[in-house]
Amino acid sequence: MQYTRGNQTRAALMMGINRGTLRKKLKKYGMN
Repeated sequence: MQYTRGNQTRAALMMGINRGTLRKKLKKYGMN
């Protein structure tokens, strides 16, 4: 998230996952 300056869409694309999946993972680990 630091690399993309908090841009969730860009971060999800870089990891090859859906933005919704990324949001779930961030919430799960308390990183939102």
